[in-house]
Amino acid sequence: MGTNIRQMPSTLTGLYSSGKEFHYTINFKIEMTEEIDGEVLAHAVEKTRMRYPYYFIRLVFPENGEIEVEENPAPVIVRKAGPSLLLMSEESNYHIQMFEYDGRTLYFHIHHAFTDGR
Repeated sequence: MGTNIRQMPSTLTGLYSSGKEFHYTINFKIEMTEEIDGEVLAHAVEKTRMRYPYYFIRLVFPENGEIEVEENPAPVIVRKAGPSLLLMSEESNYHIQMFEYDGRTLYFHIHHAFTDGR
């Protein structure tokens, strides 16, 4: 067959962050088989906005205590791995997710509210 199927990532690890500010963040570490191109990754993340708009939101906490969801037009953070950023803050463009990379390692950080609905 003429189809070239690439090998899937070799490792996927889910980790909860520690520390008061980060305890609602779930982190995934994925080891890829090739180096990660940050520009390609950023393009791919942005391209998913049309297909999966519910990933591109911000949570709003009005005085009535109910959590509201709003569309977030700001870009999702995709960057070389570095010091931790707080999700849902100005430094993460108020998104509930972000991506980091370093060599063949991809890190995906997401707020737990997206995965368990609370």
